[in-house]
Amino acid sequence: DVSGSFQRIQISMDSFGRAPADVADAYIMYSVCKASKSLAGAPPNRLLDSAKHLVERLVKGSQSSDAYVMGLVTGVTQSCGFSGDRELLKLLKLQREDGSFQAKASITMSGEKDRAAEATALALMAMTEKLSTGEKVMKDLDGSVVNLEVMAAKTLQFLGKQSVNGRYGATQSTVLTLEAVLRFREYEATDAPSGLFHVEMKDLSTGKE
Repeated sequence: DVSGSFQRIQISMDSFGRAPADVADAYIMYSVCKASKSLAGAPPNRLLDSAKHLVERLVKGSQSSDAYVMGLVTGVTQSCGFSGDRELLKLLKLQREDGSFQAKASITMSGEKDRAAEATALALMAMTEKLSTGEKVMKDLDGSVVNLEVMAAKTLQFLGKQSVNGRYGATQSTVLTLEAVLRFREYEATDAPSGLFHVEMKDLSTGKE
């Protein structure tokens, strides 16, 4: 509806129906806005209005301290073309010393380790989206400076340590982590300065260059 809430049936397919209402609303809105941007270039106006109400409700509510929810909310603002700086800065404040972002719940009610991977992957995607605009440093309302590349590097390092035989926990955490890492690597490739390669060839018959 216009408030950004979604009605759900009681059937819990693969635990999707058991997530808290705010988590489910944020996840559904994130998915719909992301798909709309990919397929149509931007979400329709009606969806934008609902997204604005959802963002305001969650940013000002108790869920704003949950990195998983804030990662989804930040993703909604970025897909919808909103500024998203307020939401991203609130999200970045939740980063822990080891580079991770912790979550209280997820859409599939994942375990603690998997929730951390999912929340951290969402945070990395949000940072990558901002970095892709060319803005590598942000200034918070208190005047503090946030270096996005440094924070993203710590996040990437944490995610790398979660890999076991190519998996990053359960299915949801693995999919989100792989998407986040690939997006960041793609950003790194496009952000790298152009240059020249100097190649020296050696004559194998004489050993001379």
